[in-house]
Amino acid sequence: MTIRISFLVTLLFLNTYSLHAGNNDWQIQIVLTDGEYCDDATWCGVNENASYDFDHFEYRKPIIDLPIPQVYFYHPEWDSVYSAFATDIRPHFEISETWEFQIKSPTGRTITLTFLGLEQLDPQMAIRLFDVTSGKILNLRDSSTASIYISKPIMQFKLIVGTIAEIAESALEPIFKLGTNYPNPFNNETIIPLSLPENAFVEISIFNIAGQQVRSLYRGFLEKGSHRFPWNGTTETGLSLTTGIYFYRLLIDNSIHITGTMILLR
Repeated sequence: MTIRISFLVTLLFLNTYSLHAGNNDWQIQIVLTDGEYCDDATWCGVNENASYDFDHFEYRKPIIDLPIPQVYFYHPEWDSVYSAFATDIRPHFEISETWEFQIKSPTGRTITLTFLGLEQLDPQMAIRLFDVTSGKILNLRDSSTASIYISKPIMQFKLIVGTIAEIAESALEPIFKLGTNYPNPFNNETIIPLSLPENAFVEISIFNIAGQQVRSLYRGFLEKGSHRFPWNGTTETGLSLTTGIYFYRLLIDNSIHITGTMILLR
């Protein structure tokens, strides 16, 4: 049985939005499910009467202090104490707009994000979901549903809506690309690909599901271009690790973090 985590704010928002909706307004509902829980009280969009500041379209979202997944917009500039919001409605735009949101969830589980209402948007508008943690970008025109593995208690995402030309030409793709390891799952060895557009100081490390570093694959300067880093499922001392989920993290110039997930099978 799925437990639905809906709030009165959903009804309040829909009533407010419908009262002020114009012909070119649209709204997207972000629905989070994990098989046991469902959070369907998160909305973003545009309205001709909205502003970029906190206004009557914005509603706070209570964050439940329980080990359940929740999705919300984080706006400390609107309220430094209660910074989680269920809604983020902007004015109309011509080129592109980005909505940043967070997922709070216990780690080690997989959740599903579904974006409802995309058919309201102009067909000439592109829609992308950027997973800041993994560095991956999904085209929501291809599929309005995304499967997300929760590797951190708080995960960051960006929903980007804009003209096809703007999305294609802008720097939405991560500048530094950490590819998906292959094969995955693996037994004897896996390869982690990396692409650098410029020279950089790089650290690539392996962590277990408890967040403990088990291996440092590389630490030093790399020239721009493509690189591959093999890992054979062992620790620094050559101890073979057991079957399980492991994470590889790319740290660039001590500031940019990109992570990936892999499965070791013994």
